[in-house]
Amino acid sequence: MVELPEEVQSAYERWCEAQSWETTFVEWLPGGRSGAKLAVVRQFQKNVINRQVILKFLPGELQRELDRISQALCESPIDFRDEHLMRVIDDPVVLGSWQMITLSVAGGDLSSIRPLAELAHDSRLSAACVAVTKQVLSAWNPEAEHRPEAMTAAEYIGMLLADRPDRLERVREWAPTGKDIPDGPFATLPNPLAFLEGHFSGSKRIPVQRGRAHGDLNVRNILLAPDTPERFWLIDFGDYAPDAPLARDPAHLLLSMAVEWLRGTTEKSRQRDALMTAILTPEKAIAGPHTEVSAVLRGAGQAHAQKNGFGREWEQQSLLSIVGCALMFAGRKLPHDLRRWFFDLAAHAARDYVKVSGDSKDPDVPAEGSMWKVPRQRADIATLALRQLTSAQQRTWNHERLVSVVLKLLGEDEQFVRLAPCRVRRKAYGSAVLVVSNNRIHAAELDDSFQPFDVWAVTHDEIEDVRLRPGIRADVVIVTRSAELVAGGLLQKQAEQMVEEVKRLIGNRSSSEGWCDLVRELRTATFDSTTAAHLAAETESLRMALDRERQPYPDDPADVDLLIQQLRFTLDDGTRILASDSHVYAARTAADLIRGRLLDKLA
Repeated sequence: MVELPEEVQSAYERWCEAQSWETTFVEWLPGGRSGAKLAVVRQFQKNVINRQVILKFLPGELQRELDRISQALCESPIDFRDEHLMRVIDDPVVLGSWQMITLSVAGGDLSSIRPLAELAHDSRLSAACVAVTKQVLSAWNPEAEHRPEAMTAAEYIGMLLADRPDRLERVREWAPTGKDIPDGPFATLPNPLAFLEGHFSGSKRIPVQRGRAHGDLNVRNILLAPDTPERFWLIDFGDYAPDAPLARDPAHLLLSMAVEWLRGTTEKSRQRDALMTAILTPEKAIAGPHTEVSAVLRGAGQAHAQKNGFGREWEQQSLLSIVGCALMFAGRKLPHDLRRWFFDLAAHAARDYVKVSGDSKDPDVPAEGSMWKVPRQRADIATLALRQLTSAQQRTWNHERLVSVVLKLLGEDEQFVRLAPCRVRRKAYGSAVLVVSNNRIHAAELDDSFQPFDVWAVTHDEIEDVRLRPGIRADVVIVTRSAELVAGGLLQKQAEQMVEEVKRLIGNRSSSEGWCDLVRELRTATFDSTTAAHLAAETESLRMALDRERQPYPDDPADVDLLIQQLRFTLDDGTRILASDSHVYAARTAADLIRGRLLDKLA
């Protein structure tokens, strides 16, 4: 077993030696995106054990996943549980910084069971998708145990992304920031991030169908017999919830299949455009396997909802689920052109939702029901805080305790905007918290029982300046007329977001600041790489700077915008996956010339 880190391998070998049975390694199985390793082993003890099982090795803490798995096994209908959920055998085993769980072999026969991903280009795929979707929606939820919950579009998408704050953070690092994004030379689409904040959609509330759901249903979490797809098993259901939105699983499954279909296609190919049409409007798409799979998945969900008269609402929830799930995939560790494709898919789905639902409004005004406007209720604060904390911070500081601190700090006239763990007087990171509201900034030390003390508060009107001291652990410096507060030890990204938010609230962000950032990137950028992949990595920061929204440049704005578009197009062309070395050379030479002309304009 050579695929495990050395310390984990040693701990595993010691564990095997301590058991009363013999363990024989058989083979490795493909793992998932979580970094988990899957091994098939045989365990034998005369007259006691003779079995073949799967050992799943995971980095980090398993308790949340195990709790969700246990909950799913306890709450699911008996027939569905026995026929479709892979069982956990024995207790988890700690192996250094990793943990190991033992799983039963799906169907008792590894030779006939395959991940759904292996059918990505197989004629049996659509039948398999129908079989799985029908059972997940209907057999897993034979009765309506949860009242439909009325939610706005922004609330619904916010709920989908609440458990994936890291994905959304990664999207915000490179995605355009305006309310619109281009759709060809003459049209625009809603920016999905603006849609998430309540722009474009109105206050219409949809009755969201809820029930048992996997939470991460994808082509690698479904094992089945290809010729008899009714025999399938769900694995990795550590994101299970008993009251999840039911439209999410089919949408997430379809987009996970899209990842498989996109492999091997080029960035601006017709196949990608056709796939987007097949996902959003299969009835208008060219006939083919992608269209068929999209149509049968949508049809299975529609049939489930129509039984209770919710067919129209299901169509709207399906489009919103594509918006939310596409943003999740845009935040995954995929090639940049695929992440951008999913971002554009989210934009098209947002536009289609507005058309289908008639739920539209002035895009410059956030929706009344938006969970992304500054909230006051505990549940809303908890949801927003969850998105602002990294996974590690959520584990170290239970975010519910931080929400309690926020509520103690905010006055009756304040609404929550942003928080970050930090340090003020003590040296320990996380010994204090910085909280921004719509009219004040608070900093407070936290004692061992997580109670705030030595509270410092200042209104926005009193702030003269706010600035960032960058570093692996960055500082936020807030200067008032009479004092200076240094909140230290923040994560760099959180510190940047905090400074930007405060500047926006106090209204002193310089109109030239965005252009200064671009000039710095242009001056430091190099174009020395000889391959498309290396050029993409070398110019990623510059391409992100080119995409950011800025106020119009005061001198020759049309010429400046044209040069920016030319440079962006040239870099995109040179970083295509299939670009030849000579093509890369031509692109970087042209980019260097355009960069010089642009710097002359911005001088």
